Amino acid sequence: KSVKPPNGHTLWLGDLSIDTTEQDIIDLFEPCGKIEMICLKVNQLRNGHFGHVKFFDTEAVDKAADLAGTILKGVPIRMDFAEDKPLEAYRSGKDAKPPVTMRPPDCQTVWIGGLPDDATEDSIRRLFDRCGEIKEVRLDASKRSGARFCHVEFVTCEGVDRAVRLSG
Repeated sequence: KSVKPPNGHTLWLGDLSIDTTEQDIIDLFEPCGKIEMICLKVNQLRNGHFGHVKFFDTEAVDKAADLAGTILKGVPIRMDFAEDKPLEAYRSGKDAKPPVTMRPPDCQTVWIGGLPDDATEDSIRRLFDRCGEIKEVRLDASKRSGARFCHVEFVTCEGVDRAVRLSG
């Protein structure tokens, strides 16, 4: 851990499961002190979340830092002290739409992350069947965090386009 900034109120959180919600963070840290702000972002390289939690009182940060390594949604949380920033710095872009990307030519497969533990090949097929004929569904889980994801391969590229429009 780094040294806590003078009068610091913020912790950086890392290696959070993709299933972690703001409510999970509240449930874990609220006993330490009143929370001013939580900001979770997706870490696409690790198929999980990272983020910041800011407390109203600096003493709450010390108590919360003692929870480093606590298992949340099956994953030990990493944390470190962070510089305090204005709330707008954490919220910027939160309501922005996802960036528009171009499907590579001849792409027939879409990746779906953040699946619930009870997701099955049949439930995924039922959800994406309306997008086009499905050639194959490959379910898997992150070896590091256990977060579930899958690849859905369509017979045509148009199935990918329709599936991506379901995002969110």
